[in-house]
Amino acid sequence: MLYSFDSKVINGSPYYLIIEEIGDLKGTEDFKTLLAETMKTVSNENIKSVSVVLNQQESLNSSYIKYLKDLKFVQHEVQYFYHLDLTSIHDFNDHSSFTLKSLEHTSEGLFKEVWQKSMALSLNAPSQTTIDQEFEGMKSEIGDHYAKSCLIVFKENDPIGVTMPHIEQGTVDEGRLFYFGFIPEYRGKGHGSLIHRQSLEYLKQIGAKHYIGATGQKNLPMQKIFNTNNCHLFDKRVTYRRLNKSDSIM
Repeated sequence: MLYSFDSKVINGSPYYLIIEEIGDLKGTEDFKTLLAETMKTVSNENIKSVSVVLNQQESLNSSYIKYLKDLKFVQHEVQYFYHLDLTSIHDFNDHSSFTLKSLEHTSEGLFKEVWQKSMALSLNAPSQTTIDQEFEGMKSEIGDHYAKSCLIVFKENDPIGVTMPHIEQGTVDEGRLFYFGFIPEYRGKGHGSLIHRQSLEYLKQIGAKHYIGATGQKNLPMQKIFNTNNCHLFDKRVTYRRLNKSDSIM
């Protein structure tokens, strides 16, 4: 938790910074102060990408949107947020054909290769960084125990995707998946809900008591996975990303 308003910040310095929750603001002046602090941090730490996430009510505040536009932020994606009480799930053994191996038992090169393939043709908004930058940002965000959270999914001997369960920084028991996905040739085969459930069990094993998941509004397969595994939609949020000099508006 950073800044003056209990804002929730996802810090993958120096590659990205995301204000995921703007916090307890009293009005537009507080919002301007938050953005000024954010841009000062971005400048001082030379952070390459910065995003601000607004919930449904906040995204209807015209003064917020105008100020974001003045700072060259544009709407990037609408995300659906889901929740699950992990104490409600029990052992689920119908995944014997899948094995999860952490970075400690594979290699960084293989993990990056499978992760990059898993991001190909994704229905979520495309990443603005390279796989090496994503990896370094992930290490910064997750912290020292990142290797335990970087899991390659194997079906028999074939790597088919990645899942990255971790306890959210700044919390005691909030479980997240930094990334979850399959390489294109293994999508649409019914594996998603099984591996997602296995990832939820992993979160419970490492001490998470509840799970927060998110996906883009166009990613219907992931929304189906959330529903299959009894996750409940609780919010729709709009992400605004600041344009860099190299960006172009189509």
